[in-house]
Amino acid sequence: MRPLRQAESRGLALVSLLAALVIIAILAVLLLSAIGGGGSSGSGKKKSKAAGALNKARGVQCKQNLELIRSMILEKEIEEGHYPARLRDGGPGSVTRCPQTDKPYSYDPRTGKVWCTTPGHENW
Repeated sequence: MRPLRQAESRGLALVSLLAALVIIAILAVLLLSAIGGGGSSGSGKKKSKAAGALNKARGVQCKQNLELIRSMILEKEIEEGHYPARLRDGGPGSVTRCPQTDKPYSYDPRTGKVWCTTPGHENW
């Protein structure tokens, strides 16, 4: 009777994997259509809404990057007793720039503070 249960669990795992893949595919299609990849019948107004949504998403990504970098800097300060000398020493190198403007984040190693210089992102 044990081999039957193993077969059932494998089948269940396969079904859940396929369901997850279908959900990811649907979300990708919805995201692409929201950004502006869905058809050529749109007007300039539709494109500006898509550009606005993309800018907002990049702003949210910037805020999340800053939160991640700050937590990594704090973790390094707790472990070593001082803030990292450079931003790359305290955070992942791939998130040291604002995704919206590609400007590097500013960092003060004396205080451990990191911030974005992009207009509208100053208070994050």
